[in-house]
Amino acid sequence: MIEQSIYAIGQASAGLATLLGSGANMKLFPEAEEQEHATPRVVFSLVEASTVSGIVQDSAWRHTRYVFTCYGATASEAKQLREQVYTTFARYNGTIGGHTIDPGGFDSVTRIEPGGYDFDLQQFYEEIEIPFFHN
Repeated sequence: MIEQSIYAIGQASAGLATLLGSGANMKLFPEAEEQEHATPRVVFSLVEASTVSGIVQDSAWRHTRYVFTCYGATASEAKQLREQVYTTFARYNGTIGGHTIDPGGFDSVTRIEPGGYDFDLQQFYEEIEIPFFHN
């Protein structure tokens, strides 16, 4: 699944490792596994997935869009995380975790959402939506 590749790309990023920890301790979580009070952390969730079809058959390529929510103890920490997520994922090109990811899907450039403060968690957050074009 593409989620495993997202995690592998994150673990390979020195910038994300500096901010989120490394290896099994990296605070990069799919939405289902979020550990809500660990900061800083990044949580990613699927927004949309579609298949790229050929005339007669499935091409085995997909467009998927994920929202990455970056939580920090301060607004500047959340923004720094968002910028690093953008740097790590927005132009990734290669094969990782069994998926080939092509940056050709990024012409619809990433949409950056305004940040905010989650009063329940008492944490700041920033969101960024990133499309992936992959097999």
